[in-house]
Amino acid sequence: MKRKKLIADMLLYNFIGMTVAVSGWIWEVLIFFVKDRRFVNRGFLYGPYLPVYGIGAVMLSVLYYSWRRCGKSFLQKKHPVRESCFIFLFGMCGGSLTELCTGWLLWHVFHKKYWDYHGYPCNIAGYVCLYSALGFGFFAVVWIRWIAPRLMRAWGRLRPPMQCFLVGLSDLILVTDVIFALMLPNSGTNITFL
Repeated sequence: MKRKKLIADMLLYNFIGMTVAVSGWIWEVLIFFVKDRRFVNRGFLYGPYLPVYGIGAVMLSVLYYSWRRCGKSFLQKKHPVRESCFIFLFGMCGGSLTELCTGWLLWHVFHKKYWDYHGYPCNIAGYVCLYSALGFGFFAVVWIRWIAPRLMRAWGRLRPPMQCFLVGLSDLILVTDVIFALMLPNSGTNITFL
């Protein structure tokens, strides 16, 4: 029974990670389309996903639902405002730390900078800033309160063989993309910054 639950959780969180990674890519493409009036394929990888968003959503979901299962008193439905404030602060700090580590790693390993917050308030080496931190906090609350529960219910309606097929296919595509990107990362105007 535990093994089945573990496999089901792995499939669910894999699905969440990929869904949010694709949504993050769409978000950034739209930002640059509005700003520059042209399509820019954002990110280190070539496909339509930004794993840093997916990783953040998975970490937030795993920790939040683990805390809820443990019965932490400050994460109970009778304190929705307190819970939302906690989620906001956790999302802000966790998202910023994820972005900081990812940006630092990409710069020091591949010598490429995929975002640059120099000139924004409270930035740390251009990797994170106050605005992005607030955005992560806001997204965390929206994610936990509205999007994740609906997405999990929709995922639960799929039969396990279909879940395995979808996750397997998306992982195969992602791993292939990662292999190519490790050899030659996606870069260029508005994709990477000096």
